Amino acid sequence: MGLVVWAQLEDEKSVKDAIEALDMPLVAVGNPGPTGGALATRLEASPLDDLRAVPEGSSTLLVMTEEEVTSESLRPWASGTQQVFTTGLFPAEPQEAAALPDRVRLAPRFLRSAGFRAALDLLESSPTPSSMHADFSGNTRRDLRSLLLDALDTLHHVGGPVVSLRAKQDTPGGGRVSVLLKHETGAISTIRSDANSPVVRRQLVVGSEEHLLEIQAHGFRAYGHQGVDSGGNPEWCEPSLGSAAGTTIARFQHAGEEGRGPADLVWLSLLQAGIDLSLRTGDSVRPEDISSMHGIRL
Repeated sequence: MGLVVWAQLEDEKSVKDAIEALDMPLVAVGNPGPTGGALATRLEASPLDDLRAVPEGSSTLLVMTEEEVTSESLRPWASGTQQVFTTGLFPAEPQEAAALPDRVRLAPRFLRSAGFRAALDLLESSPTPSSMHADFSGNTRRDLRSLLLDALDTLHHVGGPVVSLRAKQDTPGGGRVSVLLKHETGAISTIRSDANSPVVRRQLVVGSEEHLLEIQAHGFRAYGHQGVDSGGNPEWCEPSLGSAAGTTIARFQHAGEEGRGPADLVWLSLLQAGIDLSLRTGDSVRPEDISSMHGIRL
């Protein structure tokens, strides 16, 4: 049982963190583009030149770059016994992304974190949330896609279907984005994402009539009318996207749980449904800006 990683040379640290979190031998590494083979050399692993060629002894694929990733190139993996995970990078065309096998799963995924699971009883017994705030930040460097996908997926799961979404980016191509969502229930959600944060921070605050829940990946606290009435240890942050992804994959393998594929992620669902997707930069509002930021063409 071994891990195969498809990533870029600059992902070296995240790949190492994922390997450490998974405690799984590295079978092969592919890094497409002009630096092909360099990452495998640095990590002392066999190079993988073609994603369609499933190496012998591989059980898990982690995709950290969208280069040369298509539904066709992932089909040999999904049709076998291997598990396939992506940090949020998958084909840019909605039709192509939707064609990916359902066994391609998102990692990291906040819904599978220890903190969220510990808070499930309170979440399920509390009234429908009236407000939610997600602070999903981390040192992703290249883009915010993985952070926003995880945050949107979390808010959709907790707050129900989304009917409108607006996002504001600090500068064109900048690393900070704020998102405002409205749910069918009338609840309002917000997201703050910063791709330049030194640590991966995933925090969800849920407000209802009974509690204010502060949930992080490794614990939670519940604030009632009389102050703190239950809690855990929510302060610890993971050092990188790779570490968070590795932790998610490890939990999935131990629990044997089913997950959802990129075709079911809320961002893609919103895009295909034609719901208001707009990014404000200064005074301009253009739906194509926020879609292009996620590598998706309208």
